[in-house]
Amino acid sequence: MRVLLAEDMHLVRGALRALLAEAGDIEVVAETGHGDQVVPTAPAHRPDVAVLDIDLPGADGIAGTAALREQLSCPSAGC
Repeated sequence: MRVLLAEDMHLVRGALRALLAEAGDIEVVAETGHGDQVVPTAPAHRPDVAVLDIDLPGADGIAGTAALREQLSCPSAGC
């Protein structure tokens, strides 16, 4: 599973990355500490899952989630 992490606290982001790496089948493919970087980062890395902090600088995680869903949603059934 490919994961995008968005967390502004470097220590927390690093801890999440380390915990996910322990799972073995999870790969953190992209990280950011700013909400306004989530949408531009995702297409290049095509994560399966995005883990977003709700309170991010630039744009909050809720807005980032909505924007990701809109940008990366499959336009036709069966994708």
